[in-house]
Amino acid sequence: MLAAAKDEIVLIADPRVLAIPILDTSEALIDLRNQTKILYGPSPEIPNNLDYTRMRKTVYEKLKEAQTLLPKGLRFCIYEGYRSLSLQKMLFDNRLLVVKELYPTWSSHQLFDEAIKMVSPVVNKDGSSNIPPHSTGAAINIYLINEKGEAIEMGYTPRIGKMMSMAPFH
Repeated sequence: MLAAAKDEIVLIADPRVLAIPILDTSEALIDLRNQTKILYGPSPEIPNNLDYTRMRKTVYEKLKEAQTLLPKGLRFCIYEGYRSLSLQKMLFDNRLLVVKELYPTWSSHQLFDEAIKMVSPVVNKDGSSNIPPHSTGAAINIYLINEKGEAIEMGYTPRIGKMMSMAPFH
């Protein structure tokens, strides 16, 4: 298990994180378009991403269970799940460009460390390959919505479009 000091921020490309092996379990990906329990909305960063509605079956099952624990009137809405490696690389490269504009005097290592606070890289700082969690179907981006379908502000709420599935509240 990853041990970190109480206030230490552990980045996704930290060597301790990268040392955790990724095992292919051949687990099926569930497509949210084929169910009615979890809502999903368009990906704010990549509106034409057609894969974002997929996630590992165990992630889906845990998400359904967690949703039952939410206060009455709240539901989860997924806005990103699976990402191909090419899409992940594009997102990281775009984030790195934004960081370079914000901090033009920073070293490449500082820029990389800042960029990975938002997006996992496909290639690590040392040049080794990385398999980001979204590219395994094991990561999701999510927000809460109320009974009216309005996003609940949680510090960062993506630009929200029309929900793609509106299963009735229970």
